[in-house]
Amino acid sequence: MSRRRPVRRKKVNKPVHTTSTTAYGDPDVLLPLPPLTLRILVALSKGDRQTYQIMREVQKPMSGVIPFKSPSLHHKLARMCISGLICEADGYPPPNDARRRYYRLTDWGRAVVEAEGRRLSEIVSWIETTGLLADPEAFTHDDNKAWPGPTAALSPPATQGRPAEDTQPQSLIPN
Repeated sequence: MSRRRPVRRKKVNKPVHTTSTTAYGDPDVLLPLPPLTLRILVALSKGDRQTYQIMREVQKPMSGVIPFKSPSLHHKLARMCISGLICEADGYPPPNDARRRYYRLTDWGRAVVEAEGRRLSEIVSWIETTGLLADPEAFTHDDNKAWPGPTAALSPPATQGRPAEDTQPQSLIPN
């Protein structure tokens, strides 16, 4: 019977926190940002946050909810630390739990999130010029005025004044 060798895990080094964005180059090379990365960076732009606080901020309701699990958040935070977008914040009192970590947005991360904000603003401005966003009230998130979603177009028609046999959904493929 052969013995398995133990799996060796790589040690993750903390990135050097720099006060200059020139050490990393042009922030546009990382754009467009994945939605989860953008939401984490925006959450950290409000100040240092603990992992649980970041998770609560990222899970706040918004159109196009980003489903994720806690391990994927920890993995994402570790990758963002390696890339220099965020770093572990020092100076907090030692917690009762050694696993509790605080994160901070680096200057590079702030430059990247600002570049992404400019990019998204330009896209929205361009779409507004086409007239697609002519009625901003149509896109509110109120319960009374919510966008019906793509399933509304596929729902069966109203049955007022029709026989019961016509209530079956019709095929979308022509005969």
